[in-house]
Amino acid sequence: IGAGKLSGARLTNAALTGADLAGADLRGAELAKAQMSGADLSGANLAGANLKGADLSEANLSGADFWGAEIRRADLTKLKVDDTKGITEAEVGSSGKISIFDR
Repeated sequence: IGAGKLSGARLTNAALTGADLAGADLRGAELAKAQMSGADLSGANLAGANLKGADLSEANLSGADFWGAEIRRADLTKLKVDDTKGITEAEVGSSGKISIFDR
């Protein structure tokens, strides 16, 4: 799908394990509970996306934009987050949870 325009797409519970979503436009997409472990989301725009409860374990999020994204209860273990906007390694920590978004 790389660099595809999926803004606003409804992908709740989607099976996207290992998917190539590099550079994809996923602004405002519904990705709650999506299985995205090992996916390449480098450079993707996920601003305002709903990733609540999504499995993003071991995903490549380098350079992705997560500003305003809903990521509560998402699995964020073993991420690659270099230059990611809206998520930092310090915020994720070893627990794979981002407490700053749980307010």
